[in-house]
Amino acid sequence: SKNEDYGLLVDIQPSWDFDAGKIVAKMAYRVLDGKNPAPVLTGEKKFTVAFDWGGGAAFYNGYMRTTQMLLIEILNKLQPTAAKYPADNKTANINIKDLANMEKPVSLGTGFYFNNSGQLLTANHVLDECLVIRTKSNDKEQDATLGVNSALLDLAVLDTGVKTEHFLPLRKKQELILGEMVSSVGFPLQGLLAETPNLTRGNVSAKSGMKGSQGLFQFSAPIQPGNSGGPIISESGQLLGVAVSTLNSKYLIEKGILPQNVNFGLDATYIARFLRKNSLVFSETSDGNTKNIQVSNDAALAASVRVACYQ
Repeated sequence: SKNEDYGLLVDIQPSWDFDAGKIVAKMAYRVLDGKNPAPVLTGEKKFTVAFDWGGGAAFYNGYMRTTQMLLIEILNKLQPTAAKYPADNKTANINIKDLANMEKPVSLGTGFYFNNSGQLLTANHVLDECLVIRTKSNDKEQDATLGVNSALLDLAVLDTGVKTEHFLPLRKKQELILGEMVSSVGFPLQGLLAETPNLTRGNVSAKSGMKGSQGLFQFSAPIQPGNSGGPIISESGQLLGVAVSTLNSKYLIEKGILPQNVNFGLDATYIARFLRKNSLVFSETSDGNTKNIQVSNDAALAASVRVACYQ
């Protein structure tokens, strides 16, 4: 985008709600002058409009009216002029963190280091339209930037720029053994459970996913919202896949079907291809005869982090 001049910057956080069959359009706002971190004005406007079951005109009308009210309030309270707020700021210098709502993430997931240079793998859908991405491990938070990603594979690479000795290798040749025991690490139900990684056990229940899908396998280790992007590892501590989804239990229960622990991971074969295609460094190890579950689980826990997306 162009590097344009501005005097005032209006940061809007829209939301909506329902109230007795009506739509309530809300807009919280902050006005920044580009010179001070604190906003020169904050507020919220809302407008209620009758719900329209047709083409969504109620949403359009609600937000249009709320926007008008917001701008009128800003003009009345600040009475901006070119002399009062000169356009001597540059849009290129805007700190994205000043615009993002850092109080509550819009999505949460799990990531893990795959090399010692501080690069993480996670599920791409966790990072949908993030302004700011933050990772957290052992109560330490740090910013991350989105590198390469694939919506088709639901896979993304994050770069923290911080070297680490805790990272997960892939199994050599990425062989997946039907029935083998696996562990899944993640940060499920964040806001309800403690902010510490959870580890669950299960097995590879099928080498394929849903009918018609490709690159997925089924595993039985229980997962919850927040597990997306977490590693699925072997008893030798090798990466076998990335947790990406689970069956829609609510939909199936309505159909009279009660699914149990049917979860899907992206096969490490596709992960390796993705990493090689993008010239990203990773390691591979042989399965070996000695399997120490405690050592492999500790390694997976140390390599995993919480991923938060802010807008």
